[in-house]
Amino acid sequence: MAAERPDRPVVPGLPPGLRHDLLNALNAVLGYATFLVEDLPDGPQRDFALRLQRAGEEAQRLAELLPRTPRRSRAVLMLSPSPQADSLLLQLDALGFDGLRLSTSAELVRTLAAAPASWLAVLLDPGPVPPDIANAAAAAGKPLLHRREGEDAAGLAARLEQLGEG
Repeated sequence: MAAERPDRPVVPGLPPGLRHDLLNALNAVLGYATFLVEDLPDGPQRDFALRLQRAGEEAQRLAELLPRTPRRSRAVLMLSPSPQADSLLLQLDALGFDGLRLSTSAELVRTLAAAPASWLAVLLDPGPVPPDIANAAAAAGKPLLHRREGEDAAGLAARLEQLGEG
């Protein structure tokens, strides 16, 4: 259906992924409304469910008119052999960042090479940068970000936000 429409101009300031997220939410509402319409007997409750379904369909039609705005990647690769790094990734997840912890340089290099556009940055434990990681990040155009000693998830998220704005 979207292929039939002419390209729509980009609207400055429109949040990345808004159209996608809105359509996902409306699909859920419409799915529940459809279940209600199918399951309820004739009467005022079914009539209400039908009105809800029609309103959802109209909202979906309007949402389809929004321009597509590609979502900026908010996913990070983390090289850390420490399982404690998983708790940091959980905290980053609560702050809106997806993360994947890998234990070896080889795993990180393979993952980054397979889908470079999927990642915002590469997080590293404090210390020297392994040369293969530095080369892979440079080839993918991804910044290396060292975790600072004692830095909490909020501080790291703030630094990641700055990368996402650039």
